[in-house]
Amino acid sequence: MTLLARDIPRSFTLRGITGHGKNRIREHGSVWVEQPLSMSWDNGILVTSVETLDSRWIKEIDDPNFEIVSVSDS
Repeated sequence: MTLLARDIPRSFTLRGITGHGKNRIREHGSVWVEQPLSMSWDNGILVTSVETLDSRWIKEIDDPNFEIVSVSDS
């Protein structure tokens, strides 16, 4: 079986840029893993915290609460 790039979940390191975002990073950590879905929300992606397994939607561009510091293949 050949894996396509989209079949490999990406890992994101996030930084909070608002009070809400900073609280989420403090409560759930800065490393989040992309969840593979066939749907999206407002051009966002669903990510899950590595530390607490909390999930949330983020936008790769212009997220109001988070900045993506780094992206890597998991």
